[in-house]
Amino acid sequence: MNELIEKTEKLKVSIDKADVVKEYKKSKEKIERNKEFISKIELYKESDNKKIKEEIINNKEYRDYKKKETDVNLLILEINHELKKISNKGKCIK
Repeated sequence: MNELIEKTEKLKVSIDKADVVKEYKKSKEKIERNKEFISKIELYKESDNKKIKEEIINNKEYRDYKKKETDVNLLILEINHELKKISNKGKCIK
């Protein structure tokens, strides 16, 4: 059991070091530091204004962030797919 925990920890560390994850984190931090943009998001949440939504969606930093978020989600799906293949080994298929 210790070996499984150890390997899981190594996997978490290597995922954290992956370029796609690093780029996502940088992009997210950049968005979070942009107080004007965060204010715009808060305003949109309160008002549901279509014009503000469009401004948010058309923001270059936001589009970049969402693309990187998608890349991370694809990585997660890929990892889950591989883990499912591993966990199905040795089981009887009916």
